[in-house]
Amino acid sequence: QFDSVKYERQLLALYKSKYVDAAAPSLIITITEPALDFALRHRDELFPHAAILFGAVDERAIRGRPIDGNVTGVFQHYDARTTVEAALTLHPRTRHVVVVGGASRLDRGYVDVVRQDLRGVATTADITYLTDTPLSKVVAAVAALRDDALVLFLSMQSDGDGVARTGPEVLAALRHVATVPIYGMSANLLGRGIVGGMLFDVDSHGMDVAQRARQILSGVPATELVPVRSPNSLAFDWRELDRFSIDEATLPTGARVANRQVSLWNAYRTTILFVVAALFGQFLLIGGLLVQGQRRQRAEVAIRDLSGRLLSAQEDERRRIARELHDNLSQQMALLSLGITQMAKRMGDTAEPVARSIRELSQRTVD
Repeated sequence: QFDSVKYERQLLALYKSKYVDAAAPSLIITITEPALDFALRHRDELFPHAAILFGAVDERAIRGRPIDGNVTGVFQHYDARTTVEAALTLHPRTRHVVVVGGASRLDRGYVDVVRQDLRGVATTADITYLTDTPLSKVVAAVAALRDDALVLFLSMQSDGDGVARTGPEVLAALRHVATVPIYGMSANLLGRGIVGGMLFDVDSHGMDVAQRARQILSGVPATELVPVRSPNSLAFDWRELDRFSIDEATLPTGARVANRQVSLWNAYRTTILFVVAALFGQFLLIGGLLVQGQRRQRAEVAIRDLSGRLLSAQEDERRRIARELHDNLSQQMALLSLGITQMAKRMGDTAEPVARSIRELSQRTVD
């Protein structure tokens, strides 16, 4: 929006009316170089006594520009060189590098910084720039790229037709048609279609700016706070690495891989091992109980068989003893009966009553 002089005048009038009767702010925070320029140009008529804290500004974009006192900030660093060098290492057959940028003032500032940065890249690949171009033509050009090309996407707040755009919107359109890898410069695009790169971390940068703001509001003069630079991070998207068959072992040392799709084994290894161990323990316990039950059944059968055999033997022995007793007694009684009969015969008629009694006794003994 700062490309429009009319818009800037309207914004200036809005701020004048908004703060004419309000308490003057102690701190003005600007994000990106156009916002910093606006604050520096109009600070005397808007916020003459306020400290200015800038963020998301590449120091090369304001190099040589006078920055008055009571101004400090946190720089970002657009490290296109490291990104392109990493991309060329991962894609050694690359012959064409296409840099895609927008047409807004901020977009053009990024393109200028990247041009400076890429002059030092030692490569035989040609580097071309798609900027100040309608999005439809950019999409068509990217769709036509062959396998020996790669894309470096910077930003696009507006395209060559002056249509307002957003980075995620443009990147989604490019990735939809691209058959070549797309690299980027901002961490907020990781997971949206870029393979990776030396990325500007928006969250980390915001924390750095907030820390400086806290110091200023605590009473530390901005003039005593030397501008610092937020660090970038080398990061890659696992899904894009997989899409283009890029081996993680070939990534630069220290690179972080985001959005990794962890396998079920890696994600739940401890739980799986615990469940398997528990199931195996239960299997052993159940197996032991089954074996013990079978042994008990066999023992019970053996006991019942032994008991039956003992009872049968006992009964057989009883019958044998009974037979022996019966046979022996019968023999003895027969002999006794025979003796009594002989005795009765020898007594004759002399003692007929006694003989009769003896014969009766002999008869009862036989019976």
